[in-house]
Amino acid sequence: MPSDSLQVTGTAQRLSEPADDLLRLFVPKPTDWLNSNQRLHRMVKANRVKAWRVAAAEAVPPGWAFDHPVRIVAHIWKDRAGRYDPNNLNTTTKACVDGFVDAGLLVDDDWRHVEGPDHRHGGKGEPGIIFLFTKSLCFTVTMQ
Repeated sequence: MPSDSLQVTGTAQRLSEPADDLLRLFVPKPTDWLNSNQRLHRMVKANRVKAWRVAAAEAVPPGWAFDHPVRIVAHIWKDRAGRYDPNNLNTTTKACVDGFVDAGLLVDDDWRHVEGPDHRHGGKGEPGIIFLFTKSLCFTVTMQ
């Protein structure tokens, strides 16, 4: 497991004592990564996007939903220690964020509801992504 402080709930992991507006979700790697440098056939890409989207939706614990803007940080975990650019996996995290919307965790994934996701290297371990959700402090201005 990527972290000892997380409690496993099905395919989801969240803090044992979640603080206000704080949620950690582990989305296990269901298929190959989607990398912005890849040139995949459209059907291969569509199948990978669907697999990541479904895995993310299934990782959402029952009863969790944010009704305010959130900041998302994605920690990428790989099973090897080779060099890579976490920001190039934005296609993967986009599919996951769409899955979070499908599951009802997020109202929408537009700029009014989501800040990020920001990408970070998580480490070497079980391949997948740990998503950290916190209340966004950037959306304090009332939108017209």
